Amino acid sequence: MFIVIDGIDGAGKTTLANLLAELLKNRRPLVTKEPTNESEWGKRLRDSARLGRLPRDVEIEYFHKDRLAHLERTIRPALLEGRVVIADRYVDSTLAFQASSPSDADKLYGQLAPEILIPDVTFLLDCPVDFGLARIKRRKGKLTQFEKPETLKRAKQIYDSRRGDHYVHINASGSVENTLEQAKRVLRDRFPSVLGENPNSQKFDSDEPGNSERVVFG
Repeated sequence: MFIVIDGIDGAGKTTLANLLAELLKNRRPLVTKEPTNESEWGKRLRDSARLGRLPRDVEIEYFHKDRLAHLERTIRPALLEGRVVIADRYVDSTLAFQASSPSDADKLYGQLAPEILIPDVTFLLDCPVDFGLARIKRRKGKLTQFEKPETLKRAKQIYDSRRGDHYVHINASGSVENTLEQAKRVLRDRFPSVLGENPNSQKFDSDEPGNSERVVFG
């Protein structure tokens, strides 16, 4: 099973990835991240976050080449072994940070999608830009080139526009536990065997009074 977690910086992607890995530990989960440190393109992109962004076309090319290498070297081999792969960022990050608008993102996705693997589910974590920036500043203080407010506002607009069978929009403005529970609910509903549970026997926490979850399917 291939799970992707995406969203603006500070939305809690890495935290959710690690919590899901713990939840699915019996499936030998592999948590991975883009851009990678394993390809020359990924390393150049990571450097650009510190030193200054590259031209748009170059960024798109490097992200795509890094992703193809990531699929070949890491993701597909793990899936063939029967492991769950949890990716912290994937193609929607390229759309959010390199496209100029939702319509431009749709066009770019049409160009990139034929060469990549479509995830079983993509969790898009939704939170206000100010909320994400506050989390970033508490965690590390200094912002990268990709974490400027105007950049994140455009990225959020594109993330919010993404639709499709594998997309699930999750409200990540609450507690870590609430975000995890929303993701668990989706896995129980759509992929009960991954959790080793019978979906007909589950009573979800989200059914209890006072729970503020909001899960929007693609």
